[in-house]
Amino acid sequence: MKLNPKMLLVAVIFVALIVGYYWYLSSRPGNNAESKGDLTAVQKVTTANLEKDYPKTPREVLKTYNEIQTCFYNEEYTEEELLEMVAQARSLLDPALLERNPEEAYLANLKADIASYRQEGKKITNITIDSSNDVRKETVGNEDYAYINCVYYVREGSSYEVIPETYLLHKDADGKWKILAFSLQSKEQGE
Repeated sequence: MKLNPKMLLVAVIFVALIVGYYWYLSSRPGNNAESKGDLTAVQKVTTANLEKDYPKTPREVLKTYNEIQTCFYNEEYTEEELLEMVAQARSLLDPALLERNPEEAYLANLKADIASYRQEGKKITNITIDSSNDVRKETVGNEDYAYINCVYYVREGSSYEVIPETYLLHKDADGKWKILAFSLQSKEQGE
């Protein structure tokens, strides 16, 4: 059987297109090792671009904030990574809350709290956040607010602590939900 030069050229072009398309799919952004979950929890937090991909809803803001909190208390990290996580956490806070908690005081209090948790052998084992349907929104004047409940489950040895908190978020002038305040609810102890 004799190969037709035109058929051979078509076959080579077809193979080249398949190989080129495979290379394109495997090398495009979003297909690298970082996006496939090879990053640690701390790296996921520190590499998130909250300026570009700011959470859209109060629930998403609280979910992002809690991912950072879990890293603070459960993960190992460098001082540089701690500072990067603090910057990420503070970017989710309302300016009024930031004003009441200057960065130096925030960092000092956080470090003391983390040290206490670690000394007591505590770990955050789970966090539940109200569903989107349970988020209570209010408008006061021209300002939008949202109340959302969150429950932290903290293990210490064989016992656990249930820590319910209510967060108040405020929608800023750019339409971003920011954490304005939070209040600790009554605690329940379990064995």
